Amino acid sequence: MEEEYLKSILKVDPPEIETLVRRYWHDDWQYAFFLTRQEHLAEDIAQNTFIRAFRALSSFRGQSAVKTWLFKIARNTAFNYKRSAFLKKVILIEFFSDTRTVSSAEADYFSGAMTDEVWAAVLGLPQHYREILILHALWPDIC
Repeated sequence: MEEEYLKSILKVDPPEIETLVRRYWHDDWQYAFFLTRQEHLAEDIAQNTFIRAFRALSSFRGQSAVKTWLFKIARNTAFNYKRSAFLKKVILIEFFSDTRTVSSAEADYFSGAMTDEVWAAVLGLPQHYREILILHALWPDIC
């Protein structure tokens, strides 16, 4: 029934938005947290999931449950975040970086060059290998 309702509306009013967000926010946030293991990213992903869902409401075909549709959007959003340049620089550099507080300009240059080489190698792999390496870098206790 809810699927038919979503397919039938063209313009979403604030009360309808609030109803859907209240109903699915917690599940969507938990799924985003499961994918990222970072609270602030899960929050961003959950927000972007609903924004993308409401923008693409006309594309909802009703072939799945609303929750399934939102989870698919959340999954794609999380993977886009993981591929983003921000996460590459922040997370992978932390994983491979030197822990000294002060380093020389030469050390900084070679560290940056090493990071670029590592990313070039990782991004050159087939997606399923690349995904495993990145997941291991982010969550070594899971792999």
